[in-house]
Amino acid sequence: MTLLPLRGNALGIMMLVVSALIAFAGGFLRKLPDAPVMIAVGVGLILMDAVARLRFRRQRGWLTRRDFGGYLFVLPVWGIGLIVILINVINTVVAQATPGG
Repeated sequence: MTLLPLRGNALGIMMLVVSALIAFAGGFLRKLPDAPVMIAVGVGLILMDAVARLRFRRQRGWLTRRDFGGYLFVLPVWGIGLIVILINVINTVVAQATPGG
């Protein structure tokens, strides 16, 4: 019996571990609200992946190919970072628009 395989690469997994450290530092150590911490996590993911991919910018597909940066499941890590940012921006806007939020 095999467990579900983790489909990604070591660089992508390492980027997620570093982003967990960002979340820990902001959420638990600094006691910051969730949305700013998670937006910082998203920005961190994008920046880490961009640094890794910019080394290959002269090659075709440098922004999306899994050979050039962090990649988990079907998305490059920068895509996961964008999703995290968008979810938390929407969450913040909805919370501010809601009476009592």
